[in-house]
Order: sequence, then C-alpha cells, then structure tokens
Amino acid sequence: MFSAFLRGIAALAGWRALLAAFGLGLLAALALPPVYAVPVLLVSIPGLLALIGAARTSPLRAATIGLFWGWGHHVGGLYWITNAILTEVDRFWWLVPIAVPAVALPLGLFIALPAWLARRAAPGWPRLLVFAGAWVVAEMLRGVLFTGFPWNLIGTVWAFSAVPLQGAAWVGVHGLSLATILLAGLPVLGRGRALPGGAAALALLGFGAFGAVRLAAGPEAAAQMIEWAGGQQAIEGKGMQRLTSPEIIAQANPDIILMTEFGFDRLGSLEQAKTLPGVAQTEAARTGRIFRLSEHDLTYFNPDTGACVERLAALIHGPLP
Repeated sequence: MFSAFLRGIAALAGWRALLAAFGLGLLAALALPPVYAVPVLLVSIPGLLALIGAARTSPLRAATIGLFWGWGHHVGGLYWITNAILTEVDRFWWLVPIAVPAVALPLGLFIALPAWLARRAAPGWPRLLVFAGAWVVAEMLRGVLFTGFPWNLIGTVWAFSAVPLQGAAWVGVHGLSLATILLAGLPVLGRGRALPGGAAALALLGFGAFGAVRLAAGPEAAAQMIEWAGGQQAIEGKGMQRLTSPEIIAQANPDIILMTEFGFDRLGSLEQAKTLPGVAQTEAARTGRIFRLSEHDLTYFNPDTGACVERLAALIHGPLP
C-alpha cells in the first residue's frame, strides 16, 4: 500500500507535484515542537524523495520541488509569527496572510539544495545518504547565513522526551537531524533493502538505550540544575530515596525548599507548607523561602533547562542587581 502511495506521488507532474511537495512539507511541520507528531516524517520525507526521484524530474526540477516542500514546512513551523502580529491586530491585520509565507519562502531554498544534490545521486542508499548529508549542511548554513535563522531544525522533533535527546551530548542537534532524515527516508528504499533498514532501526533502538542509560547513570536533573545554579542539595539521594522522615528534614535544615506545583497546590498556600512536620523547624520555613516550581522544569532536562537554572539562581542568590 505504501509503495502504491509513493508511485502515485512520483507520477504527479506540473503544478500537482509542486502542490504535493508543499503539502508534504506542511505535514512534516507537525513533527516539530510543540506537536511532536514524529511518525508523519515517515510519509513526508519518503514522499519528497519520491518526487525528487521521478523519472521526468531534472536536477533543477528537483530543486524547485525541494523549494516548495521547504516553503510548506516553514509555513507550518513559523505559525507563531501570526501570534505576534495579532497582539496589534488593529494595525497589522493585513500582514496575517502575508508574513508567514513571505518569511518561509526564502527558507525553502535550504531544502532546494539537498533536493538538487539528491537527484544527481544514484537511487537507493546513495540518494538517501546524499540527501541526509546535504540536509544537515543546509541546516548549518541556515543558522549563519544572512544573520542566521536556525529555526525548525528537524533534530528538535525528539525534544518530547529527555531520552532521545541524550545523543545530542555527542553529536549535537545537527547529528540528530542526520539520524532523523536517514530514519524517515528508509521506507523509500523498498523491501529489497530490509537488511540495512533493519540495521538502521536497531541503531535507533541503541540510540534510545544510550539515552536511558545516560540519564540513569548521570546526576538527577533537579540535583544537577541546583548545582549549576550555585546551590547544594540539603538531603542527598535520587527520586524516592529523598522521601524521608520529618526528623531528617529538620536536621538537614535547608535554607530553601523547592516544591512542585502538585505538592504545593495540594497544600493550598505558603503558610500551609510552612506548617508541615519537619519543614516547620527549618530556616526555609522561618524565612518563607519555600518556592513553587513546575515539575516539568525541575525534574526533567528539556529545552527550557537554561531558563530554569537562571530562575533557581535568582531564588538561591537573589535577583541580579
């Protein structure tokens, strides 16, 4: 069934092929934050490669198809520009249908280059490897040329969890982009490439296992962020190990107590939190330095970790002058 879909895509010509490319790029934007519909790439990327590899497609035509795919992709990924315009809708309403397409169109040129190079490569693995490598180079160029606009990087589709992001510690976001395009392009290879495709799938599983092991072996997110902010945990241990008695809390006597929104909101107020057994005897309770933080920010590494560390530093040391 999927092979029939790819054959149907490849058979499109003229404006229909360009419209399909635009739609496939728009579909791929759903994989980006904050939606993270990553499986759509298994349709969008093979569809683009099928259009590029069609018998009637010249390298120049392939570049045009890449341009339209990139245009659709960035139209979907830059939706937030419209939100900014709507803050003064009475003055700039006329920009709503213009701004996003106008910004997205030149960004599509950075997909035209990989498409052009991929069409010149042999079908199969050579074309996929050339396309993925050129994609990463184009992303890197987009981050620096014309003042740079490193938005909608395809490697950010894995930011829905800390586990797949751990590979970025070794290969960076562009390495994740390379792995993403290679994985998403596998369906275009067909059944005859089952062995290399299976090897790539196993490599992806290994990548995930590496992330899980790295998270388990490394410092807990909250402890690491507190250290980065210039603080020190009053009670050592990970996760459930820190659930301890009121006596140990009182003996540790922390200067600051951080609570997630779930625990804090259940108590209802700072005054209620200050009366908890063990907490009531601490310096944090006496000075009122019991703070409510988002569990997502405090217990997981995520794209907002830098901002969370800054907030923690301000809570621990006071705001900068």
